[in-house]
Amino acid sequence: MPARAGTAPPRPLATADLDGDGYTDLLVGAPSESVGTDDHQGSLTLVWGGAAGLGSGATVKPSYVPDDGCTFAEGLATGDTDGNGAPDVVVGSRCSAQYFFGPFTRTGTGTPAGADHQLGTTHTAVVGNVDGDGSAERVMLPGRYSDDPGGRVYLDNWNDGRYTRTELTGADGTVGAVTDTNGDGKADLTVGIPTENASGCTWNALGTAVTGSFCVCAPAFSLSGGYQGLGAVLAP
Repeated sequence: MPARAGTAPPRPLATADLDGDGYTDLLVGAPSESVGTDDHQGSLTLVWGGAAGLGSGATVKPSYVPDDGCTFAEGLATGDTDGNGAPDVVVGSRCSAQYFFGPFTRTGTGTPAGADHQLGTTHTAVVGNVDGDGSAERVMLPGRYSDDPGGRVYLDNWNDGRYTRTELTGADGTVGAVTDTNGDGKADLTVGIPTENASGCTWNALGTAVTGSFCVCAPAFSLSGGYQGLGAVLAP
């Protein structure tokens, strides 16, 4: 929900069993945190789950040290994007997204996969298996562009030991969710623009966890392999 006047916006959160001990762990982003002399550099904390609930924590060190104003960890997503059975982490920021492969050690260290300088600013991402293969896809949501105010949507798919990136040119969105919207047992992707003034072009996805107004005037978009997007939803 929107932050009330005089209150701080909610911190980015994500959950997954990052160390493989059978307990869910919590990632907490602090994008407004200042580090040293760098204002709003941002930081990410991993809090370990256990039999007694959440316990000790560790700082996840970025593989590429953010600069002043990068707001590291302003967006978080988790999922097994490379098919090895361990959840990976996508971290958004105003400088670039950063990726970490799981599993994580108790020092908060995963296998850093570097920063995504191709996209630059990437406010957030969602992760889910939308094509039914053995790994989840990264859906990158960089945010609004001057020539694309609806926000571009990119899909990263793991195949033959590497990611391939596809822009979903018929989709707009600055937020998203992966969920089974139509009850067929397959994951669907919903993207939207909560701040959009849709002016009669509004749509609410069935079962989606994303709230707000969604402009779906753009044509349907598709994925290779026969996955067809209807409006702003990828429906297998």
